[in-house]
Amino acid sequence: MGPGYAAYHAGLTAQERRDVEAKFLGGKLKAVITTAALGAGVDFPASQVIFDSLAMGISWLTVQEFNQMAGRAGRPDFHDLGKVVILAEPGGTYGRGSSFTEEEVAMRLLKGEMEEVAPEHDLEQSSEEYVANAVVCGGDEQDLEYINNQMIGTLEPVLPTLVENGLVRRRNGTIELMPLARVMAEHFVGVERLLEILSLSGKFKDPIDILAELECSALEERKKDRGKGKREKH
Repeated sequence: MGPGYAAYHAGLTAQERRDVEAKFLGGKLKAVITTAALGAGVDFPASQVIFDSLAMGISWLTVQEFNQMAGRAGRPDFHDLGKVVILAEPGGTYGRGSSFTEEEVAMRLLKGEMEEVAPEHDLEQSSEEYVANAVVCGGDEQDLEYINNQMIGTLEPVLPTLVENGLVRRRNGTIELMPLARVMAEHFVGVERLLEILSLSGKFKDPIDILAELECSALEERKKDRGKGKREKH
């Protein structure tokens, strides 16, 4: 990859990702080739977004994922116009299990028709989405409300919880993210998990002990979920 171009993906360290972000914002990069790692939680405006593929991993992109990536193009504070280009392969399919061609997927994504269900997001998921969307829209409350309303499913009202815990500030139509809220956005952590980590950091000094406690907690939650599922089947 020549000068003026950079890759951005989950395999980079946090510092490497920040370096790419800073160079792009500073105009030192012409283009960034990225995966969905740039889909949410990073303020990364661009004049143009090009989709080389509409698949991520072994699945097609969801409307939410597509909108988050496409929303990078033409941010108000940076560009007068944004362009989104989809390089869909006519007649192309993604694996034997796919019932759609790529151009059909493109039309469904543009019309918001890919999802068949509307999930109800709990507090953890809702807070994770909220702070990520807040970064994408620069904290503008009207834009944030619009993005949240475009999501598939129902979000819990998380703003009071975030304000109460000092994670965000509401000021003159803007949601200002505090440093810990930005950590939530960058690492896909919800408010409940974050508060648990903060609580454990007061009990343990060694990060390994904190990770061990978090893993034990996660295992207990999974056991409860499995037990609940078995009872519902009976």
